[in-house]
Amino acid sequence: MDLPDRRRNVILLLGAFALLALAPGCERRILSPDSPGFAEQFGDLPRLSHISNLKLSREARRLKNERMFPSQLQGNSKPFSHWVFLAAANKSPKSTKNTAVALASVFTRGKVRRLLRESHELFPKRFPPWPEELRKLSRRRIQNEDSRVRFRTAMQLPECDFGVEFERGLMADFMFVDFMRVGADLESYYAIESLMHGDRAEAIEAAESILTAARRLMEAKHPTPRLAAADMHRQALWVMNACLGLPDASSADARRCLELVHRQLDRWPNERDVWVGDRSDGLHAFEMIREGYVLSVFRKEEFERIERDIGIDRFEVAVAATIDFDELFYLEATRRLIDGCEKPYSHRIGVFEELATEMSRLRGTEKHPFVSDWILLPHLQMGHRECALDLARMQGMSLALSHVLGVTPREYLQNPFTGLVYRVENNSEAVRIFGIGPEADDEPIVIKRAVAEIGRLPRP
Repeated sequence: MDLPDRRRNVILLLGAFALLALAPGCERRILSPDSPGFAEQFGDLPRLSHISNLKLSREARRLKNERMFPSQLQGNSKPFSHWVFLAAANKSPKSTKNTAVALASVFTRGKVRRLLRESHELFPKRFPPWPEELRKLSRRRIQNEDSRVRFRTAMQLPECDFGVEFERGLMADFMFVDFMRVGADLESYYAIESLMHGDRAEAIEAAESILTAARRLMEAKHPTPRLAAADMHRQALWVMNACLGLPDASSADARRCLELVHRQLDRWPNERDVWVGDRSDGLHAFEMIREGYVLSVFRKEEFERIERDIGIDRFEVAVAATIDFDELFYLEATRRLIDGCEKPYSHRIGVFEELATEMSRLRGTEKHPFVSDWILLPHLQMGHRECALDLARMQGMSLALSHVLGVTPREYLQNPFTGLVYRVENNSEAVRIFGIGPEADDEPIVIKRAVAEIGRLPRP
């Protein structure tokens, strides 16, 4: 399941919950869905702030005191879409220190959509790529070379603020993620071409640009950009591995790659912030439901499942009847998961299992939390899992490069995903790091010892 894609597939069912009457003291004029500011009007959670349920009311006050409401997470920066609009009107600032502002004028929205459609087709499955694969990606890179250079320049600016629209909840525009994906794709194409011409230094510079882009996305404190950053990490590691597999690869290349990996690890952000941002979206969604709207992230098959297994009318009535319990269940569950971020993912698996057991018990009862069960919670374990795997891959690359170079590796006491130690196989042919992914579907990192210059083991 691709979380960013799911967030783009928004279905808005209007007027579905007439049973949800306004709470006392919460009467106000509501903007219509086609009005500017429609989504933003729910950012301060006016309904939750006037709820009569005592336990839910206490949790709401606690969140507000912690400054966790969507409106409180929202910064003062302009959203990325604002800078894209100015760029389209040729009104972009002439100089800027902000990566987001510079990025907005690197591509047009139309070009981003076109290049995204081709990304899976163009990125090769192996190195060296087949001649036809190389020809296609080279042609696409040449057509967009000016944009690639400007993208790299934008990544090097000292500041970055994408203006994440927490006040808009699941209706927020994450087009900056697509802009970053396209830029990273172009850098990866450039890296592959450079390697085919034997230019390892240029390829590693492209990998550095991709890693910087990933770091910018991780700083956005939201799962959509965070999971896109994980994809970019895999691109950068792929490029590094291809570089070090060349016959003329040197120890200097390996040292430079290790330096980049350690820089990324040293700036790894707190995962807690990502899931605080995700919970903010959930709070916003509940607010819209209470107001008479359902904002969901159903894929087509999920929507059909509700129609088939429950029926839309019955679903509407059930959600209206359990909305308070549903939201309280959601907030208690997400608080446990957010607090659990202080420990590795492997320690959080038990919490997911407990929540699954509790949800299973509630299904078929009058207290079934439909919104939590069908809409807001299913993606969470996948997201936590992917973040842990992302960190494990980066740590694994650090270990592999350290062993290749014969330097003392960093002490990673356990894989954050599995909770087990990494397994190292170090011989004259290659360094292999096992135990990155799950036992049945591991993702070993393998760096071949191409020539003597890259840490060939001394003879006994």
